[in-house]
Amino acid sequence: MTASTLWSDAPKNRYAAERSGLAANRAAPDAHAARRHTTALAAGIFLAVNLVVLVTLTPTLIDTLSSIVTLTDVSSPRF
Repeated sequence: MTASTLWSDAPKNRYAAERSGLAANRAAPDAHAARRHTTALAAGIFLAVNLVVLVTLTPTLIDTLSSIVTLTDVSSPRF
């Protein structure tokens, strides 16, 4: 048996090994684990930055909304 025959008979990933009944090595992550970790890290950073921007702009938003309400109270005629 050559190495190429052995490799072609082997399952391609953990899920194929589980379907065929072979015990897959649980300690080794699959091929997309690094991509999932990177995506989760990028999403966490993105959400943290958005939260900081939201907290930073909240006083400005409150001032703007209160000034709009004040302007409508001043400009509306009272009978």
